[in-house]
Amino acid sequence: MWHLVTHLGQTQPLTLVIGAASVAVLLMLGRLLPRLPASLVVLVLGTVVVGVLGLQTHGVKVVGNIPSGLSGPAIPDVGMGDLLKLLPGAFGIALVALFFTPLFRTLPEATLAAIVILATVGMMDVKEMRRLFKLRRTDFLLAAGALLSVLVLEVLLGLMVSVGLSVALLVWRASQPRVSELGRAPGTLDFADVRRQPAPLTVPGLLMLRPNEGIFFANATALRDAIISRVDSATSPVHVVLLDLEVTSDLDVPGADMLGALKDSLEHREVTLMLSRVLSQTQRMLDRTGVTERIGAKNIHPQTLNGVVEYLSHRNHHSKAEWSLVKDGLHRLNALVEEAIPAAEGDDDRRRLEALRHRLARLDDGSSPHE
Repeated sequence: MWHLVTHLGQTQPLTLVIGAASVAVLLMLGRLLPRLPASLVVLVLGTVVVGVLGLQTHGVKVVGNIPSGLSGPAIPDVGMGDLLKLLPGAFGIALVALFFTPLFRTLPEATLAAIVILATVGMMDVKEMRRLFKLRRTDFLLAAGALLSVLVLEVLLGLMVSVGLSVALLVWRASQPRVSELGRAPGTLDFADVRRQPAPLTVPGLLMLRPNEGIFFANATALRDAIISRVDSATSPVHVVLLDLEVTSDLDVPGADMLGALKDSLEHREVTLMLSRVLSQTQRMLDRTGVTERIGAKNIHPQTLNGVVEYLSHRNHHSKAEWSLVKDGLHRLNALVEEAIPAAEGDDDRRRLEALRHRLARLDDGSSPHE
């Protein structure tokens, strides 16, 4: 197709007129008579007009002699039902290829180019391209690059270039060190990105972070540097970094080595590294590379809240924010006990739950040293 387009741009005005007329007739027939084979009609008209008027002698490029004959036989990879449906068309193509190719000697290349260009444009989803351009320019550029590579190059090579662009973009996106700081929503024990909460609560001295992409070789070093930068630029001293690894489903060796190196870098700054929500495959890689032993199994927690509780348990003096977290925890535990009382199986269990509820209520109603 690219050859036809560039060749068409180098031809004489008469050829351009034939091309424009072919496009106009194709569009008109497609709109007014959609069931009519417009491409075939335009092909016949163009061939007849050029042949009758002898326009090829006035500079109009034509296809010329087309060798007759059939390609080597091959069995198509289709079912018997589909094969029977294809037989009439195949028979017609064979007749044309064997006996009627001389009729196409005066087929103008401009008409052929118009048919190919409109056929290609018809396969383009212009509405979807507009949608991509509006929603995300990167996706639009990727789709446009794939389209141009298929048009300019051979189809197979163009598809390979498109896949290569997609993979390169995927690796580039994943290699960017995007890290979220976690905070607690007031009145809850849920930890989420502080940027998504109106008034997030953090624990002084505890920096809770979550990589937004899985850790792997392409982003490991950048993530380590980003975490160290967060520690060094913190407005108050950091004693513990709690790293949430929920999105890392399959840790590779460079990623595991990075966590070991991160532990050493933080240790030089007198900061402890903790991990939370470590998935099974990630945990196996940490065990096999010896990183679990370096970090310490006691510093790897099933949930982020477990890590927070472990940090608080070693604090001698608690801030107002820490007491707030403790009170919210007691309140939540008290609510769980109240829900469990009606489902108690026996009187003894019910009495024990009632006693626990009263003790929790007294603790929950107590004042913190900061009140």
